[in-house]
Amino acid sequence: MARQSFPCWLMACVSIVATLHPAAVRAQCVAVPTGVSNQAPQNPGYQYGSFAQFGPQYANLPFVYPGGPAGSADAAAQQGTWLQQRGPALQQAAVNGQSLVTACPQGACITNLASFKDLYAKLAPALQPALANFTFSDAAFARMRITVAPLLLKRVISMADLPIPPDSIQGLTELIAKTRLTLPQLVKSGRVFSQDYRPLTKYIYAAPGAFLEIPVGLFFIDGANAPKGRLMPLAIRFSVFNINTYTPLDTTADWVLAKAAFNSLDSAVHAVVHFFNGHLVLQNYCTSARRNLGTTHPLYLMTSKPCALNAGVVAQAPTRLLIANIGGFDRVIPVAGQAVATKLLPYFYAQYDWGENYLEADVKSRGLKHMPGFSYYADAKALSRALLRYAEPATAPFYPTPQSITGDRQLQAFLADLSVGGPASIPGFPAPSTILTSKRLAGIAAQVMWLAGVQHHAVNSDKVYNYDFVYPISPGKLLAAPPQLKGVLTEQQLLNNILFPATVTRPILGTVSNIDFFVEAQGLAFFFKLFLEPADLLGNGYGVSATANCPGSAQVAAASARLDADLAKISAAIRHREDALTGVLPRFSLLDPLNLPFSSSV
Repeated sequence: MARQSFPCWLMACVSIVATLHPAAVRAQCVAVPTGVSNQAPQNPGYQYGSFAQFGPQYANLPFVYPGGPAGSADAAAQQGTWLQQRGPALQQAAVNGQSLVTACPQGACITNLASFKDLYAKLAPALQPALANFTFSDAAFARMRITVAPLLLKRVISMADLPIPPDSIQGLTELIAKTRLTLPQLVKSGRVFSQDYRPLTKYIYAAPGAFLEIPVGLFFIDGANAPKGRLMPLAIRFSVFNINTYTPLDTTADWVLAKAAFNSLDSAVHAVVHFFNGHLVLQNYCTSARRNLGTTHPLYLMTSKPCALNAGVVAQAPTRLLIANIGGFDRVIPVAGQAVATKLLPYFYAQYDWGENYLEADVKSRGLKHMPGFSYYADAKALSRALLRYAEPATAPFYPTPQSITGDRQLQAFLADLSVGGPASIPGFPAPSTILTSKRLAGIAAQVMWLAGVQHHAVNSDKVYNYDFVYPISPGKLLAAPPQLKGVLTEQQLLNNILFPATVTRPILGTVSNIDFFVEAQGLAFFFKLFLEPADLLGNGYGVSATANCPGSAQVAAASARLDADLAKISAAIRHREDALTGVLPRFSLLDPLNLPFSSSV
């Protein structure tokens, strides 16, 4: 990756400051940063506002948004810049939509469940969703839980924890026959996993025109050799319109319905989880950084890059996505936007802990550390380590002792605002008194870089277009109620009544044709597609050059070069793995560093 030459001010050696405060700069260019970073917080006009500014219905969202004269101006500028950057995606969404309508006037080309694959094939090859050729693959459906929707699956610890009664799983013996084990033996050996949405029942309700099912899915590692086995679906159980348990041995109509209902809600919930982790929590961090850290601070680069335009993205939720009836959620997603704003986000906040959301802690808590084929974890772990290998030497020269940390007034103000009792408090964020080494500080910086530049793009961005609205297996909404009984639904009824009815009626928006609703969903998905320039890439975001006048810059430049090398190795490993699966499963390259930007704003 080509490096840009960054000026010396990134290493705390600014010529204008040298002119005005030569003693401070001389101090700043030695090992202990006692110059600019020891001054008071830089921007008192950058204040902590609330989401009430977007309307009273958002007043209880427990996050901060830039306020005060400086903060409000910055947030407005970020919104404008971000929307401008979305221009290519919006233009291409319009082109795609017109292509689909032209190829399928009045929806006449959709005559059966397989017709969607032929319609997607009308798009340019590079714009065809990754899932389009695998919509009936159970292996692809299961692999989504460990690639593009990886944050909710967990291991079943015991038969008592099994979320679906075994006697309701028709054909159970046949389904697990290749393992040569019984279900209790599979559970005991750690090969059974669940994804249960029923605990969210009190915190979600259906968007207008949607028929929201709240299912639980059961998955297992198939095959006689567990380390080489493949995750496969075992059963899906409904809880709203019926209490049926569906399996791969059911009719095509019933099994596609079950997977479509599961994916529909899964897409919505992962969208909210991504927004919570990758934008709202991050916004507290970013707002404190903007208020407290000057541009010459040693942490400036590692906070400004992940935070780039995040306030602009966050504003889209209350102003575009969550508005009742006309927002993106209510238009094409099954969960009502106001349920997200008033119930689901506060629920996630009540469960949140900063430390528990580090990759290793999260994966361990869900019992997935040794799951075979967990590609998201393999890629995310490699990237997390690479970012930490960058952050540690990029931080160490400036904080050699505990006193250099506790004596940095800007840093202490930044950390205090984020810890318990602070105005931008993040649940579980460590108290400043516990952060006494550069390694500990680097771990926090690397986590933010990872949240914005890695996890966000595993569960958003190109993922939305490639997986979230790919019919018939991943529709935006179920548009009619599933039948109460199994075995009575035909494939044609599933298509014509539930997935692709002739018309779709919604409050305020009125009635649209099936193809218009379908294209609207595809357009929302494409809005998140990435159009990256080289300067946007994760590696290029942290590039600096060594500067003779600034001790410490050599270490940071070396760390930057090492990051490049690490990312190149990770990219090669991902491509090698996915090349071997071409034609068998959808290609999972969302965490290939060549596809990763440095922030969550793109």
